[in-house]
Amino acid sequence: MNVLIVNNLFRPYSVGGAEESVYELANELASQGLTVTVATAVPPDYSGPLSEALAGGVQVERWVTNSLAPFLPQTKRRSAFEKLYWHLAEIYRPSAYRFLSRLIRDTKPDIVHLNNTAGFGGAAWRACRGVKSIQTERGYYLACWRSTTFRDSAPCSHQCQLCHISKLPLRAARHRPDMFVGISSAMLERNRQFGAIKAGEPTAVVQNAPHQDPVPVTPHNGFVIGMMGQTDPKKGFDVVLNALATVPDLEVTLIVAGDGLPQFVEPLALLAAKDPRVTLTGRLSRDEFFAQVDAVLVPSQWPEPFGRVAAEAILAGRNVAVSGAGGLPEAVAGKPGSIIVDDFDSPQAWATAIEVLSITSRADTGTSCDTTRRQVSDVASEYRVLYESLAHGSMWSSPR
Repeated sequence: MNVLIVNNLFRPYSVGGAEESVYELANELASQGLTVTVATAVPPDYSGPLSEALAGGVQVERWVTNSLAPFLPQTKRRSAFEKLYWHLAEIYRPSAYRFLSRLIRDTKPDIVHLNNTAGFGGAAWRACRGVKSIQTERGYYLACWRSTTFRDSAPCSHQCQLCHISKLPLRAARHRPDMFVGISSAMLERNRQFGAIKAGEPTAVVQNAPHQDPVPVTPHNGFVIGMMGQTDPKKGFDVVLNALATVPDLEVTLIVAGDGLPQFVEPLALLAAKDPRVTLTGRLSRDEFFAQVDAVLVPSQWPEPFGRVAAEAILAGRNVAVSGAGGLPEAVAGKPGSIIVDDFDSPQAWATAIEVLSITSRADTGTSCDTTRRQVSDVASEYRVLYESLAHGSMWSSPR
């Protein structure tokens, strides 16, 4: 089986869990004997090889473009004009079409596995004419102008007019993928609700299964909780800091590991400065972070597509409290010691969760992980079933 995987970012570029999930999937598929090529994009200042064979057998082909600007580290917000120009350019992206069409012609894949296609735009679907394709939804790019379905500090209840108009070219595309896959049931249903997936189009759910070994806790005094990720309002870090303020006598240390735009980091730093129990560490590796904490909070205010940090924390041997938004409840389903905070925008609700974790997590040494949970090999096997079904025509295929 010959598979071409398309994702807008791939190592060495990574801004979130999606890139790590695609990297792990590509390498696992190659280890299972598939021929795997990854098509990805790099910014103009990239100085590495455009064509590279990785040690695990994955072949990476890179396209140089300016279209990645929204997804790379930034020092300032983009202007309204810059955002509009980017979205208009997404409709066609002729250079992306030429890049992908050439790769498909040269590699002759049985399946094109599309993932995050922002930056490739509508060209990703057009280039797949004549070959079976699967679109894995790892976010809300196909449904939302911001790719978040989150606005004014709250999840959107419906698709607004701006998103409806801006995503019209995708909805009206003559060629669409043969199947849509979600990394959680909640995220897949939300994309359907917002019009990204049409009635009758085949769908499936294949949850992520991040690789994370157990991480022993470095000896420390007291109870330490942690949050990790981009310091963006939708991640809800400020809600937890406000929660701590309601329990000033609780003996706890909070570590916040992450970075982001200055306009988001600075208000969080001012809030943290009011409480000596809070430490902002900046970005840490997964192992560095887990070694310092007894339990993990994932207080996302937006509908997280899955919640990789929560899944990794469980594998590292940590108890977790997550918001009841998006796919997060699915990420911790069946894990003893995990807490789902349904009233996730309430500081009081998070204060209660922290107090519970301070009791239930103190006896956990963090030296064991849940070995019954899904592995990357399970994810690859499930995708192989979908690949085979499409490639051999045993699944409905959209008309060309």
